[in-house]
Amino acid sequence: LRGDELRLTEAVAEVNGVIHVGDLKDHEARTVPLPRLVAKDLRGWLGGRAGIVFQDAAGGYIRYSNWRRRRLDAAVTAAELGRKVTPHHFRDTAASLAIQAGASVVSVSRMLGHEDPSTTLKHYAGLFPSDLSDVAAGLDRGARAALKMPPDTPTAIPVPTKYRPNPAGDPKAEPSIEQNDSHNT
Repeated sequence: LRGDELRLTEAVAEVNGVIHVGDLKDHEARTVPLPRLVAKDLRGWLGGRAGIVFQDAAGGYIRYSNWRRRRLDAAVTAAELGRKVTPHHFRDTAASLAIQAGASVVSVSRMLGHEDPSTTLKHYAGLFPSDLSDVAAGLDRGARAALKMPPDTPTAIPVPTKYRPNPAGDPKAEPSIEQNDSHNT
């Protein structure tokens, strides 16, 4: 735990009762951002110790089967969720909360350890905002700022372009491309 971030460096899996420790799926350590409230509580719970964040009573790795039976299933029952919950649901919840908080596809991809943001989009595309009217409003604000137009100015005004650099007939403006080409013949 560094500041408000948790550094993941290894993967642990229990297969047929045997604990296996190895590289993360993409073979690269990653940093997962934590809300300050969670980081503060986690720091307090760790009490300054480093290493395995979630340990068994002997300081070793938690066995999934024991944790599930003793902790997760009991919490799901107490919360009256009425369905099976797996650790992967927590991962999906973290991704959806990050998206809801405004995280980009790339940020969520890094947080989840996806090698390519397209994997993130494939799984979570429906959660990313797609309000094109907001995009259009943002583009409008940018265009108006570039043209130094007040927000209530009608948009049907001539705008200089590559082929029409002087639509309003300003004599101080650059000549059009067509005018420049005529001098080269």
